[in-house]
Amino acid sequence: MTPTISRVVLLYGGTWEERAVSISTAIPVDAALRGAGLDIARVRWDQTGWTLVPNEGSLEDPGRTERPLILLEKLIADGVGIVFNALHGGAGEDGSLSAIMEIAGVPFSGASVLPSAISQHKGTFRVVAEALGLEVSPGCIVTLNTWETHAKQVLTHISTEVGLPAVIKPVCGGSSIGARKVADAEELGNALDSLLTLDGEVLVERFIPGRELTISCLGVRPGEPPQVLPPIEIQPLTESGIFDTEAKYNPKHVREIVPAPLDPEVWRHLSEQATRLHLQLDLGPMSRSDLILSADGPIWLETQTIPGLTEASLFPQAAAAAGIDFTSLVRRLLDYAISAHLFRSAHTEGVRDD
Repeated sequence: MTPTISRVVLLYGGTWEERAVSISTAIPVDAALRGAGLDIARVRWDQTGWTLVPNEGSLEDPGRTERPLILLEKLIADGVGIVFNALHGGAGEDGSLSAIMEIAGVPFSGASVLPSAISQHKGTFRVVAEALGLEVSPGCIVTLNTWETHAKQVLTHISTEVGLPAVIKPVCGGSSIGARKVADAEELGNALDSLLTLDGEVLVERFIPGRELTISCLGVRPGEPPQVLPPIEIQPLTESGIFDTEAKYNPKHVREIVPAPLDPEVWRHLSEQATRLHLQLDLGPMSRSDLILSADGPIWLETQTIPGLTEASLFPQAAAAAGIDFTSLVRRLLDYAISAHLFRSAHTEGVRDD
């Protein structure tokens, strides 16, 4: 049966740190889906399971909670044609949800399993980016066990090989949660003590001065070059000078320039690299990649497969600068999800055990 987008599951929430961000994304997406005349099932990922939330009222209202796969099976039987993934981080962005949907044969917005897993892990992303010819900042991964047993050697290695000042962040975290800039070995040690207790694995990168930019790509069809949206320059107004959580969610602490003023040749080069990253990682319907434009060229930081979709978020801002309104953006993400589902189905037809 050919899938349709007549009935959509809006999946949001989560049991990890970015739950509130996900709910903020789901609010305008919910309005856009309704504005497009689509039938919606609102499903919130809670501690006790997936909760089917009534369409009337708030996305945070109570509802009927069931085990995820049981509720998904019921929704499929009830005619759901597609899942809009409004989760951020965690299982919503690390490939886990993609695996569930691919096994269930349900179209979904977002990248497939492997691209999601690679992008979510900042260390793996760095390896792939370098293999694609993109520059990354000198850095290293530190685990809790290594820190507890070889703290002195870790500090020496970072001071001499990575360089200070540095930026430290959870390897799989999002929304800049936990990210901080450290000036010297003492600050670094305190930051490692704090973050490793919470996350168990962190990335330490040399702080590279320059202009911080983000470049969004909007998928057209599987396997084809994406539409590269206008770049955005991010100017943190915080004491740390980095785009941390304080800057990301407090408009008083950041200036965002849309589109970023760039020399045409510089923009051509950045656009080519963003396209290569999107295509080679197979990031699907959308990606938002962050970089520092240093005096020596671009230094790529990370990419997100489920960037924020509040109307003030960077990805919708870039789309608007390209003439794509929010409802049209949501519709394009759904259209791509159907195309990707059909593409996957066509390439797995006839596969069987011998």
